[in-house]
Amino acid sequence: MSGCEAEYSIRVTIRKLPEGVWLATSKDLPGLGDQAPTRHEALDAARAVAHELLESYCQHGSASTYR
Repeated sequence: MSGCEAEYSIRVTIRKLPEGVWLATSKDLPGLGDQAPTRHEALDAARAVAHELLESYCQHGSASTYR
């Protein structure tokens, strides 16, 4: 992560959609959103997306917004 190592606590909301899939989103981290067939998989997907978003924000000079 090119000098941007930090720990973050991000609240994630997981809810079941009428289509039967689970959606994970977060008001704490704009852009975080992913669907999966189970609640557990949605949480795992959200962790992966959060990691990628934070790394991208850090590399482009925007990570300080989320500390």
